[in-house]
Amino acid sequence: MSLRHLEFPLPGGTAATLNFPEQITSESIRHLEAAITRTMALFRRDLGDHDNDRATVEYDSWLARLKTAAA
Repeated sequence: MSLRHLEFPLPGGTAATLNFPEQITSESIRHLEAAITRTMALFRRDLGDHDNDRATVEYDSWLARLKTAAA
């Protein structure tokens, strides 16, 4: 994969950028996906997103771990 930077547009005309190493494997992508899922859930919780209560965040983190372990 030759893609090095991936930008995600955000409201307000800003963007979030994800930087990849020169060589990335499918295993690395699976680990990255799980880490991003857990981190974003924590960010939502810390920002007071009440749509995702603590039980939901915990459940989602376990699902992400199971998906990573199964891959």
